[in-house]
Amino acid sequence: MSKFLRNHPVLVLTGPTASGKSGLAIHLAQALNGEIISADSMQIYRGLDIGTAKVGGSDQEGVVHHLYDICDPIDRYSVADFIEDSRQVICDIIDRGKQPIVCGGTGQFVTALVDGLQFIQEDFNPEQRALLTQEICQEGLEQAHQRLCILDPESGQRIEKTDLKRIVRFFEVYRQSGMTISEVYRYSREKGPDFPFVNYVLWPDRQLLYARIDQRVKEMFDQGIVEELKQVLEYYPNFPQSQAFQAIAYKEIYAYLQGEESREEAMANLAQASRRYAKRQLTFFRGREDFLKITSSNAEEMYIEILEDFHKHF
Repeated sequence: MSKFLRNHPVLVLTGPTASGKSGLAIHLAQALNGEIISADSMQIYRGLDIGTAKVGGSDQEGVVHHLYDICDPIDRYSVADFIEDSRQVICDIIDRGKQPIVCGGTGQFVTALVDGLQFIQEDFNPEQRALLTQEICQEGLEQAHQRLCILDPESGQRIEKTDLKRIVRFFEVYRQSGMTISEVYRYSREKGPDFPFVNYVLWPDRQLLYARIDQRVKEMFDQGIVEELKQVLEYYPNFPQSQAFQAIAYKEIYAYLQGEESREEAMANLAQASRRYAKRQLTFFRGREDFLKITSSNAEEMYIEILEDFHKHF
């Protein structure tokens, strides 16, 4: 386990989309003399504001926000990038006598930070990945899987013989690092957390959450998400091939712009995709005993419960 870089507790607030994280984090920051670090894999992108429900301008209520608008929409940004950037920001906030508050719903970002994962250096090369995929297809998935099992029996049990994507990923990592996926996993967890984290996950009533999601989708269209996507496509024509395009909202709106769906169908599909995403977010944190579940749906009650609990850690 690593020694803490700083001994000051770091507040972590996560939860499903539309659960009220952003507003609650601002109120907590105001009470704790804090600054907010985004743990949202899509709010890092400039110009993707409405579709990611980004807090901006006067809505930040004077609270400093970090790791927002740091990438162009066509840039790649990994979990490893987030860990490196967030560690630096957290240290800086603590050194200036402020309270770091990590807020976001991207489970991989949040848990990687809290667990103190470390990552091997990787260089994503689409041409090399395409060549590797071609090699494996020519060899045959069964033969490639047999080689995988010899190198890493543990991963061989988890990866299906027909799972081309994961087999390619295994050999991509092996070629770059000389380590198997199982070795990479063990290495990633050797270090431990860099800070004493105090973790909270909002756990609202499911039906109320879904109603909030439906309302948010309506507001996105009212605020101009269609125009936002048009502007992004004007500046970045290759946006549909980017990592950021995978965000909830933009695929659905793009189908509408292409004439494949009506406005009403796009809204319905976006609401459905958002509900499914919220369900996955809750599932992701269901078994995490180190995250205190905040079950109230009342903003004032959530604020009081978190504030009272957090003060116990000083």
